[in-house]
Amino acid sequence: MTYQQRYEELRKDFAEKSEEYLRIDKAISEVNGFGDISLIDKFAKAKSDFEISGNNYHSFLSFVKNKNINPDDEITSLS
Repeated sequence: MTYQQRYEELRKDFAEKSEEYLRIDKAISEVNGFGDISLIDKFAKAKSDFEISGNNYHSFLSFVKNKNINPDDEITSLS
């Protein structure tokens, strides 16, 4: 796998997690009074997934930038 392929995987995952988080956030904000209590659990999971995905994505970008990596190079190690 190349760095470019890994970037695309992380970007796609981050985009999907972002959309889910925003969708559930919107659903919670539209509740008037008592709502579905399961939304709170879904929101907590979506927020956690969003944060983890974002951290993975941004950490990878920082690593590639700091090491001046060629996107077409094969990944051997991320340390």
